[in-house]
This record gives sequence, C-alpha cells and structure tokens, in this order.
Amino acid sequence: MPRLLCLLAVLLAPAALSAAAPPQISTTAHGDRLRDDYFRLQAKKLAADALADVKSKEDWQKKQPQMRRQFLDMLGLWPLPPRTDLKATVTGKVETKTYVVEKLHFQSVPGLYVSANLYLPKKVTAPCPAVLYVCGHGASVVDRISYGNKVTYQHHAIWFAENGYVCLVVDTLQLGELAGLHHGTSRFGMWWWLSLGYTPAGIECWNGMRAIFDYLTSRKEVDAKRIGVTGRSGGGATSWWVGAADERVKCIVPVAGIADLRAPRQRGLSGPPGRRRRRGSLRLHVPQQHLSLGLYPGDRVVRPAATAAGQQRRRPDLPRARLSAHDGQGEEEALRDARREG
Repeated sequence: MPRLLCLLAVLLAPAALSAAAPPQISTTAHGDRLRDDYFRLQAKKLAADALADVKSKEDWQKKQPQMRRQFLDMLGLWPLPPRTDLKATVTGKVETKTYVVEKLHFQSVPGLYVSANLYLPKKVTAPCPAVLYVCGHGASVVDRISYGNKVTYQHHAIWFAENGYVCLVVDTLQLGELAGLHHGTSRFGMWWWLSLGYTPAGIECWNGMRAIFDYLTSRKEVDAKRIGVTGRSGGGATSWWVGAADERVKCIVPVAGIADLRAPRQRGLSGPPGRRRRRGSLRLHVPQQHLSLGLYPGDRVVRPAATAAGQQRRRPDLPRARLSAHDGQGEEEALRDARREG
C-alpha cells in the first residue's frame, strides 16, 4: 500500500502543480486591444469614404482610370511590364471521348514559367468562348511529385470543355508544378518585398492577363471577343484582380475570394503570425467598391458567387491523379447563364 500511495503521488503531482499555477497575463493585451480598435475604425472609415464622391455615371467614368492606375500600382504592375515572348510550349496531349487536354507552359516574363492545362471540346467547328480558370490553394502532390493545383480544380475545366468552352487552367505561384514562394512576408519575414514594391498578387494577376490576352487569343479555337475568368478561393480573388486590371475580360465570376477592408479585422490582429495572416492583417485589401468601380463597363458581366465551394461530388469515372479531383457547380452555372445573355 505505501508503494501504491507513493506512485499515485508522483503521477498526480504535475497536475496539482499545473492547477495551482497562476494564469499568464499578457503584458501587451491592453496595447493589442487599442491597436485592434484603431484598425477597425480606420477600415470602417475607408469603406464609408470609398465612393462618397461618386454621385453619377459621369463621376464614375471620370474616376475609373485613376482607380485602375492606383490598383495596378498596388500590385506592382504600374506601368505594366513589357509583353515579352511567351515561348509557349505544348509538352503533351491527352484525348478522351468528350474533350482534349494539352499540357503546356509559357513564360509570363523571361524565366518565370507558368504551367497550365488547356481543355478543348472534342470537336471544334468554330471559335469557342473561352474561360481562364485561376486556382485556389489546393495542392495536388502524388508520391512527392507536384502536379500543380490545376489538377485539384480540373473537374471544372472538364465541364467547360464538355459544354463547348475552351478552358485554360493555370497553376499558381506557390502550388504549381514549379513551386515558388507566396507567403514570404507572413512566414519568412521577407518584408523587403514591400520595399521593392513586390507582391505575389501582382504576379498572379500578370500571369492571368498574359494567359488571356497573349495565349488564349492566339489559339484558333478561341473567340477572342468572348473570354471570361473564374476561380474559387484564392482563384476567386485573382478573378477580381484580372478583371479589374483589363477591361477586355467580358465575364468575371469570382467564387468565395474577396472581402472588404472591415471583414478580416473584426476579430482583431493579435496572435501568432499564421493566425494573423489568416485573419487578413498581412494581406493587401482593396475596398470592394473600388474593385467594382473598375469592373463595371456596360458590356461586361460580373457575377460573384459565394456558395460554390460546398457543392462538390466525386466523379469516379475519371483517373484521379492527373485528370480529376472533385466535381462541382457554381462557376459553370454562372458562366453558362452569362453565355446565354450575351
């Protein structure tokens, strides 16, 4: 019995000490609250003042060029970089009964390779409307080999091709076949990016612009007057950016990829760096009103969608590793409706 009591004492001692330990009090809690309140008030003021001086169509038309220049400057794209030779290269082709896939890469700037898959209808008798699909944060890695996040979202591209569209799916900077770095500031303290005027958002936007207006328009299968852009999550954000950057995009369907200045700051900015980043404190946010200002000439269709991310089901008829992931709805339906309208 004495030995049993000694053993129990040894086992229970850490718990007793832990229970008796006084709670840790943050020495910066008061300052954190003051800072959070300050940013919330500033975000609210900026949102309220965003379009306060736009009272008519004429005001909007006058302000639009200035806002577009400011937007591009925030992305490090003003003035726009030179449109150098893409050196587009098709590395392989996959044919099915209903669509064809061309595996390719191009260089949006010399030495910056963008890997992509082009999905074509099986039979093309006339130039087709085209869609640029920009991906979200969904990696596809098999046996330590990255196939790019284009594989995660290829079910949407297949839907487009099977319904008469040409669809180009491009990899993102960090999760593509040629992995780069996206979270340099939040994860690795690379704050010198800001000193250089660099943001990965600008690279994603420029890749999308070149994919549309230098690659897709070069394809004989594409009707250059009917090109749209869509994507979900991170791709939803990129859809807004590409649409705001170039008015030649005729249809923009961003899915779950944007927030106003106020939304990511409602819960405060304190916490470890990863959580701060997810809450938005380290992201570049543009007021939704300002993006809309650049996106609404009279001949364009803009249809944000917020619920498509949950509408997924498996397609067991497709090989998983390279040509499928999950099947979904949302972007397809919105673009199909826009096609009917115009």
